[in-house]
Amino acid sequence: MQEVGYILKKIRIENGFTQSEICKLAGVGKNALINLENGRSVSPSTIRKVKETLYRKAKEIDLCDILKL
Repeated sequence: MQEVGYILKKIRIENGFTQSEICKLAGVGKNALINLENGRSVSPSTIRKVKETLYRKAKEIDLCDILKL
C-alpha cells in the first residue's frame, strides 16, 4: 500500500494538483487521500478513483502541451 500511495502522491505533485483538487474530482474525502498517500489502509475503490482521476488529468495536461507545438 505504501508504494502505491507514494507513486500516486508523486504523480499528483509532479502534475501540480492539490489534494483538494484531486479529492473533488475523484469524489473521495480528503482524509481518504491523506491515508492513501501516507501508506495507510484505504478501500480499493478509493485507490481506483484517485488513480483514474490522476491518469485522466495527466493526459489532459499532455494534450495541452502537444497542442501548443
